[in-house]
Amino acid sequence: LDKIASNTYVVHGPLEFPSKKNKGFMNNPGFVVTNTGVVVIDPGSTVQVGRMVLAKVKEVTNKQVTHVLNTHIHGDTWLGNQAFADAFPEALIMAHPDMIKRAKAGDAEQWVSLMLTFTEGESKGTRAVIPEKVVTDQQVIKTGGVSFRIYAPEKAHSFTDIMIEVVEERVVFL
Repeated sequence: LDKIASNTYVVHGPLEFPSKKNKGFMNNPGFVVTNTGVVVIDPGSTVQVGRMVLAKVKEVTNKQVTHVLNTHIHGDTWLGNQAFADAFPEALIMAHPDMIKRAKAGDAEQWVSLMLTFTEGESKGTRAVIPEKVVTDQQVIKTGGVSFRIYAPEKAHSFTDIMIEVVEERVVFL
C-alpha cells in the first residue's frame, strides 16, 4: 500500500499476467479517503483480490466505501467489485456506458472464465458484479469534499475507458 497524495492510496500489483501464484492480481487498485467515505478505483481481478484491497482500505480507515469506479472492460481491473458489493451494498459501482453494455453482452462471463483458467482455480467463487451507474465525459462526481472529474476519450486502451482526475489531490487514475 503506497500513499501517493494526502488522501490517495495505491496497491501496486505485480508486473506479470494473472497466474495461480499471484491469484490473478495484476492491476494497481487505488482509493481515496474523503470526509464522508471512500472511493475505490479498479478493485482488482477476482473476489479474492477485491477482499485484499478491502483489507488495505481498512488499514487506513473505517469509513464506508461509497463509490467504486471501473476504468475499463478488462476484468483484471473490475472483477473485484464483488468484494465491495458484498461489504457495502449501497456503494455506487460506476463505469463507462460501453463498458457496462459489453459486460452485460457477455464480456463479464468471459473474463470470469479467463481468470479461473489463468489462476488454475484460485479465483473460484468470483462472480461478475457489473456496474449499474453510467459516468460520462467531463462529469464531476463530488463526494465528501472531493471532486472526481471523469474523462472518457473516444479512442483509448479498450474503447470503454475512463480516466479519473482527483482534483484536490492532483492525481489522475488511468
